[in-house]
Amino acid sequence: MTPNKKFSRSTYYIILIIVVPIIFFGIFGAVAKHPYMKKEIALYSGPGDIKDISFRFLFFPVKGYNITFPYFDLSRQKSETYKLTGLPAKKQAGIYLVVEEKENYWDKDENKARLKAKVEFIIKDSKGKIVLHVNDYLKDMIWMTPPETGLAGRALYNMDTSFFNPKKNETYKLSMKFSPDENLDSLQGYVFIECGGSI
Repeated sequence: MTPNKKFSRSTYYIILIIVVPIIFFGIFGAVAKHPYMKKEIALYSGPGDIKDISFRFLFFPVKGYNITFPYFDLSRQKSETYKLTGLPAKKQAGIYLVVEEKENYWDKDENKARLKAKVEFIIKDSKGKIVLHVNDYLKDMIWMTPPETGLAGRALYNMDTSFFNPKKNETYKLSMKFSPDENLDSLQGYVFIECGGSI
């Protein structure tokens, strides 16, 4: 390729030296994670393990976090209430029930259809207003591949009811009820909240 006559050869190479690293940095920098939400996460007070999942896409920060709550036995009745203070404010956080994998058992729709287990999530703000209410049989929920952390399995959610918008300086109460059945014997699960962290 011949440089434009308006530029000297040295100017052409100087431009290449400057532009190419910038493009390279922008593209390959996307694979590196960055703690963009470190300060916000430090303000969280509540159960579970909170993690910054932010990263850079090209030159743009993509912020996000998730919270993994304690594991529990899916073969037993479960009822818990958690107090969540200082959740980082970001648009649309989702709540999921992660069900342990069973040697690809959940790949077959007929196996999921046999489940009689049910889960209910209710999240209320400090005024007692319900900001999220999930009440579904597991077989009726959407089953997707879970986040990169946690046990291998499926993350279950409802497209219409599993999401809410956390507000700054708010305290939430999360209530969870889980009703099992025999198809979940010896399996573990956990509640998972994720906010942002994707394009």
